[in-house]
Amino acid sequence: MTVYSATPILVQRIQAEELVESSQFEAARSHSCDVRTSIYRRKRRLDSTEVGQLIVEFASDKLAEDIVMLDLRRVTSFADYFVIMSADSSRQIEALEEDLTKALKESNVPRHRREGTAASGWVLVDFSDVIVHIFSPEEREFYDLERLWSGASQVVRVL
Repeated sequence: MTVYSATPILVQRIQAEELVESSQFEAARSHSCDVRTSIYRRKRRLDSTEVGQLIVEFASDKLAEDIVMLDLRRVTSFADYFVIMSADSSRQIEALEEDLTKALKESNVPRHRREGTAASGWVLVDFSDVIVHIFSPEEREFYDLERLWSGASQVVRVL
């Protein structure tokens, strides 16, 4: 019986080959283990809580206003979270939607649907378990989703 001993680097390389597709591994082969780890994290599916937190952080960085994350899991079955935010202009609504979609796609979170237009003052972006509402201040006040979904608990509010 032959016993093979593997060095830690070889073990890392074998694990990396198993975790990522070969084309990605080839690109990462010459880099450090941190690059391989980041490729693995990017491929891992985020749960709905992580997606919601990522959206809130992203929206805050992009200067969205009055960001609210509602936990809908006890209230409905079609989504886990709503993230509601305001933007001052139709151009900012459009930019938030486009940049958010692109950032989440890079994090392996595909957009399923998009409804509304920036000109109407309300854009809904469906990321499956997390639904994002981007409003103009006037439309947000008119529709008052926080009141409509008052049975949902507020997880985060960024003013």
